[in-house]
Amino acid sequence: MKLTLLGRASQSSTSYEIQGDDLSVNLMSFLRSKGHPIASACYGEGVCKKCCILVNKEEIISCQIHLNSLTMGANYLIEIEYL
Repeated sequence: MKLTLLGRASQSSTSYEIQGDDLSVNLMSFLRSKGHPIASACYGEGVCKKCCILVNKEEIISCQIHLNSLTMGANYLIEIEYL
């Protein structure tokens, strides 16, 4: 599975190939582990909704979706307004 991260403010992009070890974490944790600042005030409880991002044009709360719920072999475009 390939994730492409697009920072809408900077118009920069980065791509990641998701490996088996990555599947156990949520999307917010994965992006933070790669050095991307993902906003959150609720520590991943899903109530503040500051970590909302676009995944293939659909708004999601990144702390509430685990990488293992995404389809293997697919490509995903993740857009973050403030990056």
